[in-house]
Amino acid sequence: MTAPLDFTDIRARLNGALQEISWLLERADSEEFVGEVLNALQDTI
Repeated sequence: MTAPLDFTDIRARLNGALQEISWLLERADSEEFVGEVLNALQDTI
């Protein structure tokens, strides 16, 4: 049997990932780069 999902942990992991993505987007020097980051995120989801 698998352990039940811990939504607190899931939320914390998602928040951490979003902070990393925000960090990347803040440093983006072009719209093309932003598009690539968003495409990678969409592919991952």
